[in-house]
Amino acid sequence: MKSHLSLIKKEPSERTDLYKNSSIHVGIIMGWAALLNMLPRIASNMPLRNLLSSDAEFYVNFMQIYLDPGVFALDQMFRQVVYPIGTRLILQNLTYIADLLRIDLFQWSIILSFINLALFLLGLYWLLRQSLKSKLFAFVITLFSVIPVHVLGGTTYGFQALGFLVRDLALGLS
Repeated sequence: MKSHLSLIKKEPSERTDLYKNSSIHVGIIMGWAALLNMLPRIASNMPLRNLLSSDAEFYVNFMQIYLDPGVFALDQMFRQVVYPIGTRLILQNLTYIADLLRIDLFQWSIILSFINLALFLLGLYWLLRQSLKSKLFAFVITLFSVIPVHVLGGTTYGFQALGFLVRDLALGLS
């Protein structure tokens, strides 16, 4: 089994050659992901902030409540939903960051979604490259992982950047 120490023993030109293809692969993957996720914008000529998924809009509504607790005071649905403490802490902190940066919450949801997508793809590429020991297989599998696939039980592999969802953050971080 090769260790990472073998990279230290190599000449500097050999070390950079090892990562040249990876940089190209990551660039192609990110470009493909950006293009695929911008298709709704291109097709409809509407800003992505207006094309959030219904789940993402639901989270944005809760983020709005953290900024202004009275905004949905008369709405029965938002008073009855109880989230686990971890989800509430994530939503509160992300809301305060958006407020601090003066970013609209709908736009912030799209930005977070693209960050989650990048985390997922970079992590997947690195994991596949390390486990399969093949840059080509890691590249191809990651390239096709941009496309979200919905399976039984509501499980999704990959995701489209149509707004922030806590499960997408968990997928990207895992």
